[in-house]
Amino acid sequence: MSPPVSANIYVLIMLSNMDKMPKCLISVIIPVYNTGNFLLETLDSVAEQTFPQDLMEVLVVNDASTDPVTIKILRDIEKKPQYRGIDCRVLHHQTNQWLAQTRNTGVRAARGVYICTLDSDDLIKPDFLQKSLLTLLAHPHAGWVYPGVQKFGYVYSLDYPVDFSAPKFFWNNYCVSASLLRRDMWERVGGQRKKTVVGKIKWFEDWDFWIRAMGKGFYGVPLREIQFLYRQHLTSLIQRSPAIQLLTYYLIYRSNFLQLFRIQKAQRNMLEDNRQGTLKKRSPWRLSTYMDRLSGILLKFAAHRSERYYSFRMLLMSLLFPKKFITEVLSKKEVLTKAEFLCGFREKLPVTLTPLPAAREKGKFRTVLFGHYWWHLGGGDNILLDWMRSTYELKNTRCIDLVKESAIDNGFLEDRFEPFAASQYALDRMANNPLAALLICWNLICLERPEVIFIMSNPFLYVLSPWIKRYFPETKIVDLLHCEDNNDPGWFAISDEYREFLDKRVVTSDFWKTVLVEKYGEDPGRIDVAYNGVDLTRFDPKKHPKLSLRKDFKLPADKIIVGFLGRFDYQKNPFTFLETADLMLEDRAFHFVMIGKGTYDEQIKERLKRLSNVTYLGFTKNPERYYPLFDVAVYPSVYEGFPMVGLESAAMNVPVIATDIVGFREQIGQGKFGFLYTQEDPKKDAKKIRDLLYEHRSEWSDIGNRGRPFIKQHHDFAEVKKVYQRIMTDLLDG
Repeated sequence: MSPPVSANIYVLIMLSNMDKMPKCLISVIIPVYNTGNFLLETLDSVAEQTFPQDLMEVLVVNDASTDPVTIKILRDIEKKPQYRGIDCRVLHHQTNQWLAQTRNTGVRAARGVYICTLDSDDLIKPDFLQKSLLTLLAHPHAGWVYPGVQKFGYVYSLDYPVDFSAPKFFWNNYCVSASLLRRDMWERVGGQRKKTVVGKIKWFEDWDFWIRAMGKGFYGVPLREIQFLYRQHLTSLIQRSPAIQLLTYYLIYRSNFLQLFRIQKAQRNMLEDNRQGTLKKRSPWRLSTYMDRLSGILLKFAAHRSERYYSFRMLLMSLLFPKKFITEVLSKKEVLTKAEFLCGFREKLPVTLTPLPAAREKGKFRTVLFGHYWWHLGGGDNILLDWMRSTYELKNTRCIDLVKESAIDNGFLEDRFEPFAASQYALDRMANNPLAALLICWNLICLERPEVIFIMSNPFLYVLSPWIKRYFPETKIVDLLHCEDNNDPGWFAISDEYREFLDKRVVTSDFWKTVLVEKYGEDPGRIDVAYNGVDLTRFDPKKHPKLSLRKDFKLPADKIIVGFLGRFDYQKNPFTFLETADLMLEDRAFHFVMIGKGTYDEQIKERLKRLSNVTYLGFTKNPERYYPLFDVAVYPSVYEGFPMVGLESAAMNVPVIATDIVGFREQIGQGKFGFLYTQEDPKKDAKKIRDLLYEHRSEWSDIGNRGRPFIKQHHDFAEVKKVYQRIMTDLLDG
């Protein structure tokens, strides 16, 4: 039997060979039986989708309703061919046939390639259809996409979708009926079945349908965010008595017992998609597998290089044919780029991308796609947030927010980006493997056709840049760079491998422009310097009186408060701050405060148990409320770009002690609102910080007061925003 969809994961299925979009891509089927005004709420949630209205339709199937309110609403809908801009038809049953047959009626009349069955009292969030479609397109053997659920009404709860497992799903349903699915899957399965037995016990027709779909080789993909709102009634099936619930399960198991031996097809197809989507998970019986592993071990030991970079063939070539080896490496045809490796690939992609037809006509809105790594606590994402906010304020411009990872511990700023984004996409919530994530990015670009793609640390967009320039040369690609690690050139080196496909480079200081020009050979005419800015209205010390804040946080009013605010990780080096506190443990004139969160949480909390002179205030999204607690701030970073903590501290009249490194050097050297020390090791650095604290003990207030005038002159966001908007306008206007 042929697979449900083309087994070749490298072919964009179904739509990729079309010259234009089908007239109807998604059909939303809404069964109705006496739901009254709930129906209008459901229709409104469909009408508010970010997916283009001209590519979808709604079929309302009336299952012989008797309620006068419902009947009137249906008659009003029938009078017009559209509901709020969406093609809408009403179909009628003469007798009540219940949910399964009502959905089947709708699907038979539907024109869409994809189907969503949405009950007439439930709701979907605005991004549901577009995100589900992108997810489904990226997983060739998948038959449906199931979202996270918010239950409301009689009960309230949030249920995030679990990862798919065919055996587990047979015994326990974790997919909702309102899942986007392939039309051809519905037809191959034969639609849904109605079953009623003794006592008029009805079963879960959608669960029965999913089980039979698995028997055909289809599997489901979780959309790992809350996108479906499930209204709970006292009479809902899931609210029934335990006895009836148990009997319903019994009916499902009994009717589908033979499917238990067929559903492994679905599990195998899912594993095959994931295997091909990562690549190079080869058979352990192949000699080349072991030789490549040996190559990786040798290179990692000898040159500290990742085992993913060079195969054994390349290692032999480097020894025997050096000229050919150099040519191969420079051509990038054999060796992974760092961006490809960060995406999660294990070998060069044997993939040929073809563009989907655009889903939107060029209209009054211009689109900018912002791509970054995560919504992470730190200056980099706050800078990008300022760029998005500035772009959002441009006339007739819409922003799309795309991240590689949404990990809960890193998603601190997701809600800060949300007001300025028409849509937000997190690839790890939608993709089961790296190739699926790449295809989601690619299809999103094809569907939206953004005028500008603005990259900050998103490897997928760098990897796609050659394809973007090949098929959409009018799209401008620009990247934002702001720092290099001492031991790793990071995104400067990553982006350099794709430099020929970038239209413009943006850096945060003149120093980083010099790095691009002198170290990487970039044309200075393609580089814009755009300084970081501080919102002086938000970061205003007058709004947060020091003494009242200290009282709120139960901090001593008569001591010099030394503060640290930032991530607890290698870059920010918080242990030097703790060494300073330890060194000054007996000095009752000083007290230390730490604010932040990160990978070193557990180690820091353990150290804090022994330091009575340190108060830990946790993590904050509102640093402006905490800076006024400090008499002086200490930032012992290992490396920086152009750090926001320095600028924000200055705006709040807080003096700074920081390492003498790029970023702090320019700020404090020019603004004179603090002191720098040469970094050595934590114990020696702690003594240097202690000496500076003592030496300038009586001057800290005067030194801090130099900060805000400096920020107002050079880094006032009201002025910086104009620079951002000028750069973005030039890109949008071509």
